[in-house]
Amino acid sequence: MCHHVKVSTCQALRSPRTLYVIFLQPVVGIVICLLEIGYPFLIWNNKTRKIWLIGICVMHVGIDLTMGMDLFAFIMIVLNVAAFGPGLIRADLQTYQPGTVGRDLWTSGKRAFI
Repeated sequence: MCHHVKVSTCQALRSPRTLYVIFLQPVVGIVICLLEIGYPFLIWNNKTRKIWLIGICVMHVGIDLTMGMDLFAFIMIVLNVAAFGPGLIRADLQTYQPGTVGRDLWTSGKRAFI
């Protein structure tokens, strides 16, 4: 063991980074508990779905960064966005109807080869 790496416990606890982590961990833990408990109730509500989905995705990014569970975090983000994300972005896309492809070009007088 290297002797120059040794740091006393008191010195480690006095560092600003350690104090920041010590006070941040309970707050993050409470926020995660609230996210998980409120998930089944608030993800289905249209008014709270967007903020809850963002919170869940941020939580899984945090899981990836802190625990190194890359695949788990990626899969959970993809599943959450696939399940609850499509209704958040409404694109005005025309739906395909059989037999209507190219009809507008022929009726407007413009000829196009599709």
